[in-house]
Amino acid sequence: MAKKPKAQQNIQQVDSSTILVSPAYQRPDDQKRYTRIAEHFDWDKFGVPVIYMGENGPEACDGQHRISGVQLVYPEGVMINCLVITTPPHKYFGSQNDERRNVKPNDVWWADHAGGESKQRALFKMMKRIGIQLVRPTKGRQPKTTDCCSQVATLQDIRDCQTAKNFERLFRYLTKRFPMEGQALTVGFLRGVKFAVDRIGLDKVIENLDDFDGLTSDNIVSYAKTILPSSSSDGLMTAVMLTLTLRKHLRAAKKAAK
Repeated sequence: MAKKPKAQQNIQQVDSSTILVSPAYQRPDDQKRYTRIAEHFDWDKFGVPVIYMGENGPEACDGQHRISGVQLVYPEGVMINCLVITTPPHKYFGSQNDERRNVKPNDVWWADHAGGESKQRALFKMMKRIGIQLVRPTKGRQPKTTDCCSQVATLQDIRDCQTAKNFERLFRYLTKRFPMEGQALTVGFLRGVKFAVDRIGLDKVIENLDDFDGLTSDNIVSYAKTILPSSSSDGLMTAVMLTLTLRKHLRAAKKAAK
């Protein structure tokens, strides 16, 4: 029987008023949630928050709303038991929350970005160079301007499968071809782009998009529903991109039906 690893938990008492709760390393703050915790505060339900001793003092890694709640109840501070870890907050957040349904991949991406991870920083700079500002929505509200995008995790998936040169070429083309008037780059649009590029390659995607002179951001949804309604469950943009890959077959079928 293999030996059990030695317990390495490090429980320390920490002044609650000194703990930094940063939304950069967490899900967005839910003020209603931690206010409710403060209003019905119960030490028996408080548990043991997880913190990291950073350069500027203790930082919350898990239990952000409980810590914010106790800070409301005891603004002067109170000693609380905390599990002190050696993993930086953004890495802990990602490793603990990758499979949790209430934590979105975009939040994990922003935590990595705040932690200085090179992939996320490089994507942020590249999109800014293209003319698209990556933003983190407030309380689930998505940006509605032409030059903003919040779907950072999907963008990262596309970037990871493309060279920097091809990725930049693709998005410079898309922002010119589909200005997305009054809209942001949606997750359906981006997944559709990735689907098509993976399937037929970047050059073919651009070639096929250029062939559809009447295809604009205004009629793209109705076009998808008309041509390929069966794929709408996978996202309307995926449906549109699939029609581009099967363009010749669709035209032949339409001609035969007349």
